[in-house]
Amino acid sequence: MRVVYKCDDGTDFPVDWDDPADAEMTWGREAEHLKLPSLPIESSTIGPAMGAGASRAFVEVGLPAPPFAGGRVMVANGWVYTTAFGGGDEMGDGMAQMMAGFRGLNEVHGGPVGVWEKLCLPRIKEACEELKTSGGDASPLELATRQWYAWGHTMVAMFASFGPTLALEGFCNQEFGLDGSAFAGELMQGYENATVQADEDLWRVAQVAKGSEAARKALAASPIDVEALKADGGFWRAFQGYLDVYGERTGHWQVGAPTLIEEPETALSLIARMIEAGTSSPLAMLRRAAERREARLQELAQRLGPEKAPQLRRMAAAAAMYSPVREGRAYWQLVAWGRMRLAMFRIGERLVREGRIADAKDVLFLTAEEIEGAGAHDMRAAVAERREAWERSAKLKAPESIGKMGNTLNPFAGTSRAAVEDAADVIRGVAASRGAVTAVARVIESPQEGKRLQPGEVLVCRMTAPPWTPLFAIASAVVTETGGALSHPAIVAREYGIPCVVGAKGATSRIRDGQRITVDGTAGTVTLLKVRVVVSRFGGYGGGL
Repeated sequence: MRVVYKCDDGTDFPVDWDDPADAEMTWGREAEHLKLPSLPIESSTIGPAMGAGASRAFVEVGLPAPPFAGGRVMVANGWVYTTAFGGGDEMGDGMAQMMAGFRGLNEVHGGPVGVWEKLCLPRIKEACEELKTSGGDASPLELATRQWYAWGHTMVAMFASFGPTLALEGFCNQEFGLDGSAFAGELMQGYENATVQADEDLWRVAQVAKGSEAARKALAASPIDVEALKADGGFWRAFQGYLDVYGERTGHWQVGAPTLIEEPETALSLIARMIEAGTSSPLAMLRRAAERREARLQELAQRLGPEKAPQLRRMAAAAAMYSPVREGRAYWQLVAWGRMRLAMFRIGERLVREGRIADAKDVLFLTAEEIEGAGAHDMRAAVAERREAWERSAKLKAPESIGKMGNTLNPFAGTSRAAVEDAADVIRGVAASRGAVTAVARVIESPQEGKRLQPGEVLVCRMTAPPWTPLFAIASAVVTETGGALSHPAIVAREYGIPCVVGAKGATSRIRDGQRITVDGTAGTVTLLKVRVVVSRFGGYGGGL
């Protein structure tokens, strides 16, 4: 049964339902992590691999298989949609049982830090090492299952950190009203984590480049003069050291996203921006965030008085691990995705030798069944056709939901829906980091475009991932289309002390690149300002309100 839905821009979005009953369910698009349509290799493995891998991770640590492991996934025109995971009492009972299990894990392992460092991280590293050492004859489905197994353990650790986090937020909401959630977020900022450490390591490479006239000149060239940088031994050794640690990460959570090893220019462009903008050490910024945290804790403790202040301090200490676990989770997830990608290329190299495809990267346009199938038939024509179809899908502004429209119970969905309609000049989202800034907006699609962001401008994007975060040191504020108050951009914005609004639906299409906007990270609003051109008394032109 074919049903034609509409993309955000009005383009037809036809979906062929194998089972008409599925069209009566609500399917939500995974918009927070998946920026691009799914590739055939992903589409053919995500359902069985996620279920098997995540379930194994949970059961292995003594938890029941997670309710979302039984969730259903479909791919429509290349875009991934999921439907309610169990739903109703079944879902509620499963989640309640699972959260009780997390409380038990915290008790046994000394809290979320123990669950992360003692229980989950060793298993994640082992799975990632298996991906790294796999050969050209490996099974794509088995590789994907290992990838999702690593993901499952990152989710075990993150869920273990949710209990103390939600308890702190609930207490703050009860005691401080509407400001409670913001206070809770501020009490969890300023702790060292994998994202800030990666930013610090890149900043240190930038300092090496800053001290070399040849490196500065090569980085300032357009395009960046990579050969000249290689000739600068001191800089290139420092940069290769960075790639040795971080080079296998993908830019976001898809096998279709290149790693830094493949596209080192991404990191080089960020280094160039750090030098041009004169950014400070990320660890120094983190220390300032820790000072803000302690000042807020002291203020709130005084407001509560001697009776309740000790409870606040205990709860804040218990929730301290949330950001380190969340950002460590993101780091290792992107490593798993990157190593899965590179593992697939080794399979692709074998298929090239067999004459089935023309280039190792073409393997991403095959399904697991085709790769493992008997015979060495030529798939080059199919690859070309699928690549063309994928590129067409990538241009679509796919609808957020299909099937029976309405709210969807989807653990991946991050888009916030405002309770009231946006005014023509206001976009409502989630208040993620306090403060207000009026500045020029720079709409960025990927970290590779980071060179367009000038100091003091507002970074506007669909969503950020750890490789984006050096740009937070340059921006005056951040606006994302998806995410919640505890999402990656919210956490990092608080660390860097800049206003942030997340879940601002339609931000990248409604905000024009170069437009002046006001970002209110306390109210959760983005105001689009009308610009008129004025002649200044200095003879130049400038924007006025």
